[in-house]
Amino acid sequence: MKHLLFSTFLLAATTAQAQFIDQAKANLEQTPTSLNSLSSTDKNILNHLDISFTAGSTGLGFDFAMPIGKYVQVRTGATFMPHFEKKATFGIEVSKDGESLTESEKHSRFEKMATLLEGFTGIKAQDHVTMIGTPHMNHWKFLVDVFPFQKSKFWKNLHFTAGFFLGNSQIGTAVNSAEDVPSLLAVNMYNRMRDNILALEPLISVAVQGKEFSMGIPEEMAQSFISKLEEYGTMGMGVGYYSHDVYATEDIYYDKDVYTASDLDVLYADDPETPTPSHHKGDLKYAKGDVIHKAGDPYKMLPGEDNLVKATVKVNKFKPYLGFGYGGPITKDKRTSISFDAGILFWGGTPSIITHDGTDLINDIENLNGKVKDYVNTIKGFKVYPEISIRITQRLF
Repeated sequence: MKHLLFSTFLLAATTAQAQFIDQAKANLEQTPTSLNSLSSTDKNILNHLDISFTAGSTGLGFDFAMPIGKYVQVRTGATFMPHFEKKATFGIEVSKDGESLTESEKHSRFEKMATLLEGFTGIKAQDHVTMIGTPHMNHWKFLVDVFPFQKSKFWKNLHFTAGFFLGNSQIGTAVNSAEDVPSLLAVNMYNRMRDNILALEPLISVAVQGKEFSMGIPEEMAQSFISKLEEYGTMGMGVGYYSHDVYATEDIYYDKDVYTASDLDVLYADDPETPTPSHHKGDLKYAKGDVIHKAGDPYKMLPGEDNLVKATVKVNKFKPYLGFGYGGPITKDKRTSISFDAGILFWGGTPSIITHDGTDLINDIENLNGKVKDYVNTIKGFKVYPEISIRITQRLF
């Protein structure tokens, strides 16, 4: 009986072992097929490449796209804004710091000082300056498209997109037109002449063969000139009004002696004396933390040392993006398609418009003048930037 049981057990074990080996062989034979079922082709991973050409609110561009699954594709490419121009005009005025004038007063003062300047230099200053603005929006982009409705016949081509645009922080600039350079040169010459007269310095100093020659206002006319220049102030572009107090970020000192008309009374006394300036060169003008401009004071923009006036629109370089789109094939072979995309670029809140003297026209100035106000208010409204585009796509492989 024991021998019979042992023989039966041995036969069962041998049969099970043979079945296990046969099953293992079958599994090994099926392994290539299983591996193939995980191939990139079956899983839609990097199995084709598309190229697209785009046109929209971020300009013209292109991108390349590849799938990384049945529901997801990645895109990368670039966009650039074509060159175009927008013009705005600033009026030139003559006024003292913090002084508000009517339009007729501005015109009268400007004409008097412009005529005086033309008599000295031969240059006729115009009463306005035209600024020419151009965009500079150039970006590299990386985007991920998700197609969540692949099983829907109608919505299968709807996609949601997330990613970012990386580009220049200066997305626009404005500079005066070439025709206005003589007027801006005249403005700087007037202000330089005014500073020299108030400092009782020569208007012009020239060194010839080691000898210095200078020309200034005759002493008997100095008091009259200084009186008028004190009354009228400096020449510059009237832009708007300060929206808040502006404080000195460091100590500021007088770079010239400054005389007033009353300082020169001693020149006409019975016993003339050398006049003493109200402010000496090197005297403290504003201590750090002092108010330079009060809220409500007029902001007058003066040309830079290069005789130009400039402004730059600034945002963040890194701009996250969220959006959606819809499209589909437009050819029978389905290798060419068209899609429409819409979304938002988060570029860091309200942009800044920084002039060449460091003033922010959006955050520092209000009640701007003329057409400039319209442009600044438009830019101020874009706390995010809308991205709307059409995309033509061609399958490469």
